[in-house]
Amino acid sequence: MAASFLISVCLETIFSTLLVKNPINYTYCYISTKDIYSCTLVSKHWCKISTPYLYAYPFHYFAYSKSHWNYYYEENPSYYKLIRTLLSCIPKSEIEQILISNSFNIQKLLPSYISATFNYIAFIRGIIFDKILLNINSEKVTDNQKIWLPPYIIINDFQFSEISIPIMKYFVEYLCKHCDNLTTLDFPFAISNDDLSDNIINLLTFNYDNGINKLTNLKELSCVYNEVFNEDINKDSGKLPKDIYLALSNNICNLNLLYNESMGPPFEANSLSKFISLQKNLQYIVLSETKYSSIFCDYFAPYKYNVSFNSLSTQSKSLQVLDFRYFDFSGINEEALNSLCLLKNIKKLKLNNCKIYYNLNYWAKNLTKLEVLEFYDNDISLNSAKFLTQLFQSSPNT
Repeated sequence: MAASFLISVCLETIFSTLLVKNPINYTYCYISTKDIYSCTLVSKHWCKISTPYLYAYPFHYFAYSKSHWNYYYEENPSYYKLIRTLLSCIPKSEIEQILISNSFNIQKLLPSYISATFNYIAFIRGIIFDKILLNINSEKVTDNQKIWLPPYIIINDFQFSEISIPIMKYFVEYLCKHCDNLTTLDFPFAISNDDLSDNIINLLTFNYDNGINKLTNLKELSCVYNEVFNEDINKDSGKLPKDIYLALSNNICNLNLLYNESMGPPFEANSLSKFISLQKNLQYIVLSETKYSSIFCDYFAPYKYNVSFNSLSTQSKSLQVLDFRYFDFSGINEEALNSLCLLKNIKKLKLNNCKIYYNLNYWAKNLTKLEVLEFYDNDISLNSAKFLTQLFQSSPNT
């Protein structure tokens, strides 16, 4: 018995090292599962131990693109096969109830049905709420329904289109209800103000009797506020996307990593600032605009940046990595600059296509513990050169 347990522990250690993240945009990452999948084929014992690792981040496997607007893995048939596999974890009787409530003949379900080998949904540690999960009315859902719908449903094409939406809606809500150990949550598109989005948030933040919810142990959160790339979700609602930080602020406080792209209107910047302030151990933060942001003039941009920077000082003890992308620092005020200077433990700084101004030299003097600098710019200005010179003088170990 002891030997068997030891072998299991050793296998778990090995399998955990095989699940390697290859970060692209950090939480937007591709996770290789090739080696772990091979392990599931060795024996029943190996399959039992390796499968939880294989399904820990099933959606991240498809997130191979470098930027959120290239999240086109919904074109991949394997993505819909994954949904079909996860749907197999839902009891057949519950699918029958969906058909009954929508006036379909349940006799058209095939009587023979082999349930899932494992409860794969229970293994999930990370979810990406992509265009399919957020927009169940999209053509992609109905166009690929023959792939992802349970195999025991035998009906004609017309009926397919009628039942696919309620089943997909039930799947998304079931997923949120039964993923109890989430560590990573990604919203690569702004989510709309609709019933499904409300249900997603309510299910994820529902507190049990002990005060714990599904997001209590969340370590990585990635959010994008960008209506330009989310037109298919918001074009019919006429509403602004949901303020995700306001919705989550009372339920997440243990993040290690936060990725935010595009701040939206000023009220969302205020919500982001409050959200950052509530974290207890934030170590890594990515604040980004899009590469196209310089094309559009945003009158509120300085206000939004200053509000966000002001909150960073609340994480001065824990914050070690700062990553700014496509930011224009010309409008930074004294309070925000002082907040940056209070970040005494920054060991890694990334500046990607940011507009550097002379006022940042004061911040550079305070970055004395910097070990790694990554600076990307097609044209290094005089202000950038002076900033970099001061940075190397202040941080001899960089």
